Amino acid sequence: MEQLLIAVCEDDRADCEQLCGLIAASGIPASVTVFERGEDFLSAWQPGRFDLVFMDIYLDRLDGVEAVRQIRALDGELPVAFTTSSPDFA
Repeated sequence: MEQLLIAVCEDDRADCEQLCGLIAASGIPASVTVFERGEDFLSAWQPGRFDLVFMDIYLDRLDGVEAVRQIRALDGELPVAFTTSSPDFA
C-alpha cells in the first residue's frame, strides 16, 4: 500500500498530537505534515501535494473554513476533514 500524504492543520498542540497519534495507530502508511496556521498551509499547498487534509475550523487569523474556501477555488477534489472542539460545529 502506498503511503498517504496527509496534512494536519491544527494550532492546539494537544489536539494535534492526539490526531497524529490516531493516524499512526490506524495502521495505514502515512506521512503527516503539520501546520499550525492556515496561512502556512496555504503557502505550502499545491495541487497533488496531499491526499487528505485534516483542518481545524478555529485557527488564529485565517480560519480553517476560509483556508479551505481558497483551496476549493483551485482544487475541488482534495478531501478535507474538518476538526473542532467547538460544540457549535461538532
